[in-house]
Amino acid sequence: MEQQTFGEQFEIRDMRHKEKFQIDDFYLNGYAKECGIYATGVYVSLCRHADKQQMCFPSLKRIAEELGISRSQVIRAVKKLKKHNIIKVKRMGKKLNNRYILIDKSEWSGGNFTGVRQELHLVSDRNFHSKDTQLRYTHIKDKINDDSENRPVKRKEFKVSVATYKQLTDAYQNYRGIELKGAEFGQVKQAIKTMLYSGRTSQNILDFMEFCSEQCELMEQDEKLEKKLGWLKNWTMLTIKRKMPEFLAGQLGGAEEAYIPDYAKNYINK
Repeated sequence: MEQQTFGEQFEIRDMRHKEKFQIDDFYLNGYAKECGIYATGVYVSLCRHADKQQMCFPSLKRIAEELGISRSQVIRAVKKLKKHNIIKVKRMGKKLNNRYILIDKSEWSGGNFTGVRQELHLVSDRNFHSKDTQLRYTHIKDKINDDSENRPVKRKEFKVSVATYKQLTDAYQNYRGIELKGAEFGQVKQAIKTMLYSGRTSQNILDFMEFCSEQCELMEQDEKLEKKLGWLKNWTMLTIKRKMPEFLAGQLGGAEEAYIPDYAKNYINK
């Protein structure tokens, strides 16, 4: 489509062509800043690959190559998009690419975008705040109550706040994609208490859980990495407790710099 503007004649985008794709202004008006440049780039890639049913299945390698970033950065970006319920991810198996589903903006959650939320109320009859249960993972690392400080001498006197238990157990369930029940819930809380009493911090536990989760996702499409870090494939909170000294000392078996996200380098590369 030809247009003349500012005394110049040039071609503008023709949205009738099938090779064009669209991104909601709603995302760019607030979520882009919240999710960051890498997650925004990944979202652009997924929008480009999506079919009429808003589904796509590009490989992590392909997305990384399109954007000029690493697979680890793609995985962390996908996690951010999932936390805001912007996309759903369905794992299709070790040899197959994940399937990504783009969610309607009326279902998105998280962030502190007052103006953007008002816009959503105008275009949707659905209540944005009805998704409060999804907000609990949005800032999982912010304002952590660290109960490892000023701990009493006797272990039985050491108390962990309800808020800290909730932050860490919610994070554990989120990273593992499970729902704790009964005795298992008690075992996880006991492991958390033991680590905090022994001097570990809440941030140490969160960092190690995130590291395990990311490596498991990478292993699904990297047999070489699976051979090196296969021992953490079915990790639990007991794994976190047992391997925490190695993680903190930078001696975690099989971990190489190529697979280590920035937040974990303080531990691994000592």
